[in-house]
Amino acid sequence: MQSDSVAATLERMKFLLLKSGLQEKSFDRLLAFVKDHAEPHELQQIEGLLNIIHAGAWARANQVWKYVPPDQWERYDLLKVTGLTEQTLLKEALSVLKINFRKRMDKWLERARAKARKVTKDVSKEAVN
Repeated sequence: MQSDSVAATLERMKFLLLKSGLQEKSFDRLLAFVKDHAEPHELQQIEGLLNIIHAGAWARANQVWKYVPPDQWERYDLLKVTGLTEQTLLKEALSVLKINFRKRMDKWLERARAKARKVTKDVSKEAVN
């Protein structure tokens, strides 16, 4: 099923998207929209955009992330080490990823937000009745 493929791509991208500053709430709404509410033509559009992001900005951020072992990144954070070349490269790559993702996915993030509001409103109405 296409929604599974799109959801799997999003899950693969999640860590770096959240590292880039994307709100987890926004990510979760988009994922829920993809899994539960998106029409087949919408899934095709989302998949195409994700493939562009995955092959470009996400791949670059992932490449930089892999330069350094994950435990070393944690040590940098714990020891408040800043200004290293790899940190600068990662910061720049994550910034590009966030901008690229938001620019391409804003329409779908908004649609997911609207769908979440509608579902919440419908559930509230049902609870009152």
